Amino acid sequence: PSTAHCWPTCAAAGLSAFPEEGAATPDAPDSPHLAVVAVQPGRAIFRLRLHPFHLNTHGTAHGGVLALISDMCTTLAVMTLAFEHQEGVSTDPHCAYLAAVEEGRDYVVDAQVVKPGRTLMYTETTIAPWDTPDRVSVKALHTKMLLVQPPPKL
Repeated sequence: PSTAHCWPTCAAAGLSAFPEEGAATPDAPDSPHLAVVAVQPGRAIFRLRLHPFHLNTHGTAHGGVLALISDMCTTLAVMTLAFEHQEGVSTDPHCAYLAAVEEGRDYVVDAQVVKPGRTLMYTETTIAPWDTPDRVSVKALHTKMLLVQPPPKL
């Protein structure tokens, strides 16, 4: 997919799809609903398009689906930094739903590791319309615990 409308612009942020380092590879999970656009250490950007089975009874994205998307996207961002590229386990997910996420419209999902640590990774995700990325629809904070620790420094 084109990164022309990605906020912040992927090229300006120094992002490129499937870099030499990190966990991302050309066979990273991709689907017609959630496509990997760019990955760099500590950050992953996706293009999201919802379909009828993602919707609640109001015809907009179900909050649980958006929380799951945030979890999946932060997992890739964490894997690019974590010891042995582990994905970690969720300890504290939190989503704020600021505007409706609608079917048939493209959204940019920007997942970043805000503070990496040996045991905990603190992440944030924003989901915003692809064509108006300054209008954030979902803001998520997520803590992941790493189960495998690097050897102690000598």
